[in-house]
Amino acid sequence: MFLAVIGFYFTARHLEKVKIGGGPTPQQVQAVPDIQKEIRGLAPPESRMTDAAFEAAMADPAPLPNAAIEEWNRRRQEGWRPAA
Repeated sequence: MFLAVIGFYFTARHLEKVKIGGGPTPQQVQAVPDIQKEIRGLAPPESRMTDAAFEAAMADPAPLPNAAIEEWNRRRQEGWRPAA
């Protein structure tokens, strides 16, 4: 029994020091905004919804189509806020 307790104790200490599953490095975290900007730049401007189509999709109580969600995210990134 005593050996089991010692084994669990030292195993827990070792795992705490190793930090299994580590996560992203600081360099990877810092690169995320640049990667997001690059990905946003890949979509051609003609793939964007017109204002009228966007307003109609937002006013419809049905679930939003994917294009409207993408347009919503793009506009929010540019500082757009919905009309109150």
